[in-house]
Amino acid sequence: MTVSVHDLTAQAVIHAACERSGLTDFGGDDFREPLEHYIAGLQDNADAYSAGGARQIFAELVRALESRLAITDYIRRNPAVAHERISRPVFITGLYRSATTKLQNLLCADTRWLHVQTWQAGDPVPLPGVSADGEDPRIEICRGRLAYMAQAARQAFLAHPLAATDPSEEYSLMTPSFRIVDAKQFSPAYFDWIETQSKVPVYRDLHRALQVLQHQFKRRDIDEQRFCLKAPIHLGNLDALLEVFPDAKILVTHRDPFPAIHSYSMVRESLRGMYMEKVDARVLGAEILERSARALDSFLEVRSAKPDHFLDLAFPDVVSRASELIESIYAFVQSPVTADAKRALLTEDARREEHRSGADRRDPGHYGLSPAAVHRRTRAYMNWAARNVGDIS
Repeated sequence: MTVSVHDLTAQAVIHAACERSGLTDFGGDDFREPLEHYIAGLQDNADAYSAGGARQIFAELVRALESRLAITDYIRRNPAVAHERISRPVFITGLYRSATTKLQNLLCADTRWLHVQTWQAGDPVPLPGVSADGEDPRIEICRGRLAYMAQAARQAFLAHPLAATDPSEEYSLMTPSFRIVDAKQFSPAYFDWIETQSKVPVYRDLHRALQVLQHQFKRRDIDEQRFCLKAPIHLGNLDALLEVFPDAKILVTHRDPFPAIHSYSMVRESLRGMYMEKVDARVLGAEILERSARALDSFLEVRSAKPDHFLDLAFPDVVSRASELIESIYAFVQSPVTADAKRALLTEDARREEHRSGADRRDPGHYGLSPAAVHRRTRAYMNWAARNVGDIS
């Protein structure tokens, strides 16, 4: 078992994943070079990682490759999966902490949507030898992981609580590509490298994972059951998303970048603390600001080129009057609002009051953030939003 990030190697991760799963077919080798770069990017800061953090990183990487192996094996054993059509999916995205979760929870109250639950994102393939009777054991496995996170990253969990059967981000289904950045601290060289990499393989992996989930969970009484998906990571990768999902409809939540980035910095600091002896908060703040600004710049470019794919929603509207948005959202995604669906959506909106984070709040200066600096770096987006969305504060 790896006890230092210095000792981490791609070969050790690959060997452990194959040994644990009993599988060897990854469905291709395009993950190997990104995995090597991922590990090299960590090792530039190796001394900052704790022994426990190194073990956690090793376990996460092995689990990501086990998922890749399991998906490939599931499709081999169930050839019909390759013919599952992911039809007109709806993606919710926006900056982190911009009410994307509230919007997904609202829409997924309509049971006509397929959505990824937290446990499905972590284990998309049924466990071998498990019957269909009773609760799927993957749910209890997920509860155990969430209990660990609630202790190890308490502030992140208080800010964004998770339950095993809640609608969830599909982020974990995208990690086996090793082409997207997660909560750990990487070297500047790694960030430079990953900016040059196509994200299309990420979305091809996601497409395969969604086929596997649809094969297991789709309702046979609905002719076209569509996915309602959500992940802020999509905001900077919309060109690749639309290449793989050309008929997608995308709901974008818009919030003033300063409070969004400040809030997410607090969440990310807690998550990063799971791995590191000491988190450099200013490095973290600068990283999140730059990556958020680049994602917004990329969004503006794709939004301008392919406007018909997008519906823009202001943060205050999603937070305060989400139920009033139902008609316009369903018209945009070209789905009828049935009486049952509307009743479920209104019940969900009334049931879930706007989440107030129970996490401790830190001064923005702790992260080297200020309204002036954030708005200066995101000026193009702020100007666009003022013209096209309205009040996003």
